[in-house]
Amino acid sequence: MKKIVIVIIILMLIVSTTACSAKQIKAVDVKVEELNSQIEDLNDEIENLADAIDEMKIEIMATPTPEPTPEPTPLLPSPNEIIEIIFGMFKSESLPIETIEYFDETTDPNEIMGRPERYVAKAQFDDPRSDDEPAVTIEIFKNKEDMVNREIYLSEVYDSYPSYQMYMYTRGLSLLRISFDLTPQEALEYETLFNEYWDN
Repeated sequence: MKKIVIVIIILMLIVSTTACSAKQIKAVDVKVEELNSQIEDLNDEIENLADAIDEMKIEIMATPTPEPTPEPTPLLPSPNEIIEIIFGMFKSESLPIETIEYFDETTDPNEIMGRPERYVAKAQFDDPRSDDEPAVTIEIFKNKEDMVNREIYLSEVYDSYPSYQMYMYTRGLSLLRISFDLTPQEALEYETLFNEYWDN
């Protein structure tokens, strides 16, 4: 009888242990399924995020880079405007300017304005300190080569005819001539303002 009871107890223990193991295994399986589900959800989110990044890349590549806005090119004054500005500087310093005269291609006394390798604008005025008329002349050129050639030509003329001699100053694209009736100091007044225009 005792043997039978012992056997029954052993069988009960075996059955109980097996039942516990089965429950534990089932619980583990549930956990595994939950983890797999979470992993699938994460994979879906990663794929969605990757798709969103690809779309952003496409938009960035498709959006043209805006061209930088170029700075406006300042308008340069015309040759006659240059003369007007310089003469205005003379007037602002109360230099004794009288009888200003501007020339064009039809009124140029030398009949060379606008011709190749010649000046493109010219004006002159009197100064009561000089008996010469005009006392001051300014000529504007297209380029420095034309200006230098004009200066060389006039220097040769003055060398041949000393009575025509004038002070000559070249700056920028202009040639300033001043009567020798003015003293060097008086001529310097014009020269200083003339240089000031081109230095600025």
